[in-house]
Amino acid sequence: MIGDIPHILLLNPNSTEFMTDNAVAAAREASGGTFQVTGWTAPKPAPSAIESASDGSTSTAVCLAALNDRDLTKYDGLLVACFSAHPLIQALRERVSIPVIGIMEAALYFARMTGGRFGIVTASLRWEYLFQAAVENYGLNSFFAGAKSSRLSVLELESKPVDEVNAKMVQAAQDLVANGADVLCLGCAGMVGLRAALESALGPDITIIDGVLAGAQILAGMARMGLKTAKSGVYAPLR
Repeated sequence: MIGDIPHILLLNPNSTEFMTDNAVAAAREASGGTFQVTGWTAPKPAPSAIESASDGSTSTAVCLAALNDRDLTKYDGLLVACFSAHPLIQALRERVSIPVIGIMEAALYFARMTGGRFGIVTASLRWEYLFQAAVENYGLNSFFAGAKSSRLSVLELESKPVDEVNAKMVQAAQDLVANGADVLCLGCAGMVGLRAALESALGPDITIIDGVLAGAQILAGMARMGLKTAKSGVYAPLR
């Protein structure tokens, strides 16, 4: 830690710099000075957005190679800023002892503790299916009201007019609420900053969770508790 301030490295496993910058800015603002956040963006040939399982695999290989010579132990935690069960999370847990979490698992655990059923507002249609499998893997399927696509690609969240993006996000969110969700997760790091629009449209009785902010807060707390990645089981070094 820097003094008593935890230092988090936010890892964007795609190669789009503005997504890293937006996520870091949001996390720093939410920190209130209680933790420090540094951003890192995957180099090419990492994909510009993670839109599929193959994108996740490709970006993991690129990230591991690029991070190989970087001293990750100077940070107190690593936040993988992709809303998915990204394979980079497990790979880094094998490599380091500091805590490593992804923004999806952070958001889901917060959602489980703040309501009865949660839904995920996502980008493209494919993620509706991928999130179903991921939620089952996290053991939270009985609390899951579903995922709903905004029918926008990840990069269109930034390139399309704000009013169009907000309208499609709100419609997806309303569909999930109608299906029983009382907590909604923003299902993409590129959605950072859209929480206010959903809160305004849905009212105070629906909780909206941004996984970037949730993940940063969890890591800061883990650092203050002195928690590490256990190395006697699945993440033990190979001998």
